[in-house]
Amino acid sequence: MSATDTVATLAVFSHLDVPPLLHNLVFGESVLNDAVAIVLFRTLVEFYDSPLSALTPLAVAARFGVVLAGSTIAGVAVALACASC
Repeated sequence: MSATDTVATLAVFSHLDVPPLLHNLVFGESVLNDAVAIVLFRTLVEFYDSPLSALTPLAVAARFGVVLAGSTIAGVAVALACASC
């Protein structure tokens, strides 16, 4: 799905008065897709100029995991801080 599909789907949802749970699930899925795409892009950009070796896929996977874990921790921390206010 592209961003336009999600925006169009959510716009239709608002006109049809769908249950809030369905709206939140579609919105959350689109945000998660965007976040994974950003993490993957940043990871691949870091390895763009490096020489290719047998360990490159492992290094890319490890870097992806580190950035994903760090982003998740930061997101949870911000969410908890906002929820406690």
